[in-house]
Amino acid sequence: MNKVVYLLFHKDHPLSLDGVNSGAENATLSLSKYLAAEGFRTIVCAELTGGESKRDGVEFWDLGPTWEVGAALKRVGAIGHPYHLISGGRAQPIMESRSDPLCLSRTLICHDPSGTASGVRPDILTRVANVVAVSKAQKQLFVQAGADASRITVINNGVDLNLFTPGDTEKRDWMRMVFVGALVQDKGIGLLIHAYATLKNQFPNLTLDVYGSPGMWGRDNFFDPQEVAKSLPGINFHGAVAPQVIAKAFQSAGLCVIPSIWFDSFPLTSVEAQVSGCPVVAFDVGGLKESLFPDKTGVIIPQVGQENLTEALRQLLAQPQKLKELSRNAAELARQRFDWKKTAQAVIQLTEQAPKVEITSKLKQGRIGIVSTWNQQCGLATYARYMLSAFPKESYIVFSEESVELVARDEDFVERCWNRGASDLDKLLGQIKHHQLSTVHFNLHGAGMINPGALLNLIAELKNLNVSTIVHLHSTYTVDSKWGALVTAPDRLIVHTE
Repeated sequence: MNKVVYLLFHKDHPLSLDGVNSGAENATLSLSKYLAAEGFRTIVCAELTGGESKRDGVEFWDLGPTWEVGAALKRVGAIGHPYHLISGGRAQPIMESRSDPLCLSRTLICHDPSGTASGVRPDILTRVANVVAVSKAQKQLFVQAGADASRITVINNGVDLNLFTPGDTEKRDWMRMVFVGALVQDKGIGLLIHAYATLKNQFPNLTLDVYGSPGMWGRDNFFDPQEVAKSLPGINFHGAVAPQVIAKAFQSAGLCVIPSIWFDSFPLTSVEAQVSGCPVVAFDVGGLKESLFPDKTGVIIPQVGQENLTEALRQLLAQPQKLKELSRNAAELARQRFDWKKTAQAVIQLTEQAPKVEITSKLKQGRIGIVSTWNQQCGLATYARYMLSAFPKESYIVFSEESVELVARDEDFVERCWNRGASDLDKLLGQIKHHQLSTVHFNLHGAGMINPGALLNLIAELKNLNVSTIVHLHSTYTVDSKWGALVTAPDRLIVHTE
């Protein structure tokens, strides 16, 4: 697996791994899944409604109810690998990571219908990070709010083509309409219910299945679904359901109606319906027009209004052959264009092309790192403590071995980040970068303490970062010829006698 990590922060909303989520949450889950499928270690940090776990190759870290971004950044720093940071809509992780030399790039992906929802002024945001807009319309919102257009890239949301698959066109119920989304005024559900009531008189077999709840957006009901269902035969409210249920509905429905009356950035519902062969009807708001192929896979209504919606639906319901044509086109065209794999690859390309963080200039703060045993029954630990007593405490940090028995509690300046004899010192390298050191002193007794090949590789990497290295060998008796290279590898070698 690639040693570069993708660290994603979901915005400050709860994220459920087993329950039902809204569009932004599902987008985070899907993007992370496909980044992991590309071979990257992928971590999602969020306020999880359940415990931490690993799903689809993705690690999920809990930020807790107070959204502890700093703790997550410290935790990823302990891994020791460089990482690309992606934040879903909030600028806080981007701003807090600016001094971390392990962070290769910073990207904000926004699903909000606003250019100012990140918490940082858009012109400042685009100076310190790349911004991904999910539609051209959303990019325009950022530009109007003062963002640098050259730092904004449009990458559409994708679809899980394995989950959302086309149904049999000949078996579709062309008199069945579907609505998927939060039951809030913004989504136009009120207009759709009134349109359905009018159309039911002309099309007696017409039905409407509604999937969603106001709780998806943290709101209360603005109408009583049970009362509506009693007064309007054929309308069914299913509540918030899992994506698998939605996928099955799209396979058999004749129309997906997205009557959003205000700016909708780029709803997943639209592309998920089309790749399933279900045509879409929507108002021309936000990025909805960009989410379909107008008059080929669905219909865009120019003006928001109940009468406009009713008439557009009436014309389509009266032409089942037209609906069949839209259905076939949707299954073909949308599946070629919208795919989370392509979205993930576009995000990877963007982050890898981002200006690389200059690490070497930051590793010159004058502090010293000591690689040694510490707080252990060991002569090296005693030697290191006496040696460091000559230095101000703020001038050094001790890197010691993990999983050992201690004789005293570690001080604040101690980091345990390597294991005796291990061939992988990436975690130690990561801590050296994280603490921005100028010199690293290896306090060793000789063969067996640290794998010689791994140590030589680490010294070479530190040289590339302009970090000075000192190897202090307390015993020169060895049976491993590789230790001979330590005469010339470090900047200085210390021994006790001639």
